[in-house]
Amino acid sequence: MKWLASLTSLIVTLFLAEHLVRWVRPAPSVFRFLLGGKESAYQLSSNPVLGYELKSNVRSDTPDCHHTFDYTNALGQRDRERSPDTTSDKKRIILLGDSVVAGHGICKMENTISQQLERVLDPETTEVLNFGIGGYCTRAEVELLKTKGLQFRPQEVAVLFVNNDYINSNGSILGQIKAQRPKWLEYAFRKSHIVRWLCLQYDIADFRKDFDPKQRSAANQNALGDSNIADGMELLSKLATENNFKVQVFLWPYFTDGAIEEPRPIENRSDTGPLLVETLAQQHGIQTHRLSPFFIEDFEKFKASRTTKPGKRISPRWTYTIGDGIHPSERGAETAARAIAALLRS
Repeated sequence: MKWLASLTSLIVTLFLAEHLVRWVRPAPSVFRFLLGGKESAYQLSSNPVLGYELKSNVRSDTPDCHHTFDYTNALGQRDRERSPDTTSDKKRIILLGDSVVAGHGICKMENTISQQLERVLDPETTEVLNFGIGGYCTRAEVELLKTKGLQFRPQEVAVLFVNNDYINSNGSILGQIKAQRPKWLEYAFRKSHIVRWLCLQYDIADFRKDFDPKQRSAANQNALGDSNIADGMELLSKLATENNFKVQVFLWPYFTDGAIEEPRPIENRSDTGPLLVETLAQQHGIQTHRLSPFFIEDFEKFKASRTTKPGKRISPRWTYTIGDGIHPSERGAETAARAIAALLRS
């Protein structure tokens, strides 16, 4: 009967410890902890450079087109199913980028830049794989290529650079994702003060990071370093040489009510010199292309074809984006696809 006495002693000890912890209150109240996140299309990544990634096989009939999407494939990309089979004679292009490539604000996947680009280039001969993840900076985008994209052995990699890529961290999405845990552990965390204290004290199952999302963001920033564009371009050039693919960078403009601007850091938007990303890409032998001339030309044609009421002005911001000056509308995605296709062909 020694086992019974030992079990009884353990239960009594745990009971007393639980009440002691409740009395001392070293763990915060459970109502401060926000469980959930299951409806999100995003999940945490074990790779600190990425921080987070899209879930695989997401399906939603009512997506908000930012945190939830209509569809992701088995790889966890907002794209149709792709096979790494290398026996196909189709040309394979990977399109890297952030939410502009992923298509935030575009609720139908077939209207994203990558899908439209594939149609322009001819889907009978070319595949364009969407490797866009909302909030990623350049270094994280190249890490995604390294960890998931190289298995497809692309002949070309096209990077869509956006002005917020100058920030050396991934987006605020990271702080909104909760770790997925067993239901019994979630229940124990809610009900037991001692379990809650242990989980927060030793960061068991990422509970402490969920209580303070800044910790997770800090870990991501440390992994990315303080020169994400330079490091990203260096790694991209190395991967291109090792895996025999051509790489080009396309510069996504910033759209205002009165202008189509180059993607400069916010604090230097009035500058007229070469873009930092152009200089860094050139240092590693990577060709860059500005998409702004294509949009400017298209906008002039668009204005000429429209008749507006007196005093009402057609705006680049509302013509090519969903209204925020960055994320493309369906027309913006279509214009970008035609521009990138023309540059790739040349």
